[in-house]
Amino acid sequence: MHAERHLVFYYGYGFLSVSTALQKKGYIKEARAELEGYADLSWFKGLDSEGEADVEQSRVWAKPILIL
Repeated sequence: MHAERHLVFYYGYGFLSVSTALQKKGYIKEARAELEGYADLSWFKGLDSEGEADVEQSRVWAKPILIL
């Protein structure tokens, strides 16, 4: 079976989903901690060019939120 995206995309999306749910419940500190996990996925093993692009996109999307 072949996934449509690199595995790092789905891993990062998990962090983003948990962060969003925590934020909606008012757990801002915990949501931020999850988002910090999403912001740097460069440690992920086995990245190809698609995976590296997903890592960079995660970093870009997380940056404005982490500044708040």
